[in-house]
Amino acid sequence: MKYARKSIAPNTMKCKWENCSMDNTVNSKYCHIHKAEARQRWNEVVSAQTEERQKRYKVYETAFKKAFQEASNTGENHVPTPMVVTERINPLDNESPLKNVYEPISDGVCGFAWIVIYPGTSSLAKYAKKYQGFAPHYYGGVALNVRKYGQSYERKTMFAHTFVETLTKELGEYAKGVRIGTGGRLD
Repeated sequence: MKYARKSIAPNTMKCKWENCSMDNTVNSKYCHIHKAEARQRWNEVVSAQTEERQKRYKVYETAFKKAFQEASNTGENHVPTPMVVTERINPLDNESPLKNVYEPISDGVCGFAWIVIYPGTSSLAKYAKKYQGFAPHYYGGVALNVRKYGQSYERKTMFAHTFVETLTKELGEYAKGVRIGTGGRLD
């Protein structure tokens, strides 16, 4: 069974172009004369926005490279305070005699660190997500977990803090309206 086609009401809307009183074409708010010109203007706006985005992305790329380099140097050169693990006879009493003293852990305490960019809808956050491996953060924005340096909390936080400082400095005006920060926790 075929369905009957609904009749389309005649188009009675006027062209949105300034000082034009002609009827617009189907699926357009402009008449057939101004439709092509409106499309050309739209393409020019999109091209200008694309050029501006590419310019910003080059600045972002340079800033991220420098930030990763500086942060890596800081993380590699930082010497964490060694962690000494002990076991007491009574684990609930810090004054009880020691039962065991284990070999010191040279990387220090264990933990995690990350870098966060807020808001997640900013141009910088979109770039970081698309090109730098950032992912949506639980509390908003985008985040990058520091995966270097094993479980060393101190080295990871040094990396994150240096990264944020360098990135903010390198971005200059491009960092306005964006918050770049760090987070971390002990394991």
